[in-house]
Amino acid sequence: MDPVRFSTREAILILTLIGVGIGLVFGLVPLIYGRIKGRKRLGLIGFGLCILAGAIWSVLPLFVMLTFVFLILREPKTVTPDLDDEAVAMPAADKVDDQSADL
Repeated sequence: MDPVRFSTREAILILTLIGVGIGLVFGLVPLIYGRIKGRKRLGLIGFGLCILAGAIWSVLPLFVMLTFVFLILREPKTVTPDLDDEAVAMPAADKVDDQSADL
């Protein structure tokens, strides 16, 4: 049985695809963690950069993953203030009282 031989292009392509697979697996960590913590955008960016980093070098997605997990942990979720039902009802109640006083 002859040993398997690859040309340089084939070897680079195979190693790049293996790196993309590693980046995909590591990229799932910030993607899922970002969705859990409410930081979907950071999770998606981390996912994409892990795949790209894996195509460049197979060890790089580990560092990208750790960086984005740290950013997701560090950066608090921005909460938009919601209007309470009482705050909405109060101005309407005042207007009703003013209109009844005019009568």
